Amino acid sequence: MYQFAAEKGLIFWLSVCIIAILVWQLLDRIEAESERLEAVMVITVLAELRELMVVKTAEKLAQNRMGDLKKFVNTNPMKWLEVQPLNYSESNLEKNKQEVDLPGHWYFNDDSGELVYQVRNSSALITDGEPGRLRFRVQLNFLDRNGNGHWDAGQDRVLGLRLESLQSFKWSVLNWRGMSSVTPPVEPGQN
Repeated sequence: MYQFAAEKGLIFWLSVCIIAILVWQLLDRIEAESERLEAVMVITVLAELRELMVVKTAEKLAQNRMGDLKKFVNTNPMKWLEVQPLNYSESNLEKNKQEVDLPGHWYFNDDSGELVYQVRNSSALITDGEPGRLRFRVQLNFLDRNGNGHWDAGQDRVLGLRLESLQSFKWSVLNWRGMSSVTPPVEPGQN
């Protein structure tokens, strides 16, 4: 009888150890998948915004009013979306700091004209900018005929709008299982 109770206790503790290891592995996988999910969500929002810039450019081209694209520079591209992401706040930092400082949250900074994403899993992001934040700005895409790097009315040709990244970044969590093609490194000034 004593031997049966000892075997039963051993089986119980062995089962507890196995379950604890499996739970630990599950939690580790959930964390990794949450990092990948954040990266894919950000990439998806950026792709949607860039598509909208193509649409805005096409609208102005069809109206023969390409010069009007200048008014969109440094404006909030999230306002162009039919449905804005749930983790987006129209608030500027100064207006509602508590809501804006949430990790995993988008906001538009009216003062700088920047769309900012506050990264939830900053360990999954490689950037040369401010840690934990990705910054973007709507810019005029133009053919710089005189090579000075600035828009000159009358000399340079407007090509459209672009969403410019203000720092280079790369999601480290998408570099495995063939996902590296999803997120090429983004250098500042690339659209």
